[in-house]
Amino acid sequence: MSTQIKERPIIFNTAMVQAILSGSKSQSRRVIKIKGVDIHDKKWVNAKYYPKGNSWFFNDGIRETWETTCPYGGVGDRLWCKQNYLLLNEDLLPPNTDILYRITLEITEVRVERQLDITLEDAIKEGFSSEREFNEVFLRLNPHLKAENPWVWCISFQLYRAVKPV
Repeated sequence: MSTQIKERPIIFNTAMVQAILSGSKSQSRRVIKIKGVDIHDKKWVNAKYYPKGNSWFFNDGIRETWETTCPYGGVGDRLWCKQNYLLLNEDLLPPNTDILYRITLEITEVRVERQLDITLEDAIKEGFSSEREFNEVFLRLNPHLKAENPWVWCISFQLYRAVKPV
């Protein structure tokens, strides 16, 4: 029985696209959202989670268990990059059409963790030089999460294809 490879979109700003193309970015974290559940509520702070197939189960340690799957896909699936606006000195600039690429990534790993649990190794895979630098940028892009330590999808990938349109 063969599993069909799925392709889904993922948004990166121009700086992250350049990091992917240079080989200095091979991982991305995205905040977990479960429909109808505030997984960032304090009762989920000590939640346990475990994978089963392509699903992840979260348990609050009392009585609630929620099942979810990574909306970006699983190992072997592909992501096509949508280049977002460039954030430069906190000003949004439209993407530079000279550096737009059509990029496809292949997912090599999906896992779950808290945002502040990032390691130096993973911060480097994210395209940063330290955990602190990563967290500063993450919170600048997600200011509403400043008082939280959100659950995130940790998606590792490799460059599958990059084509610069003519």
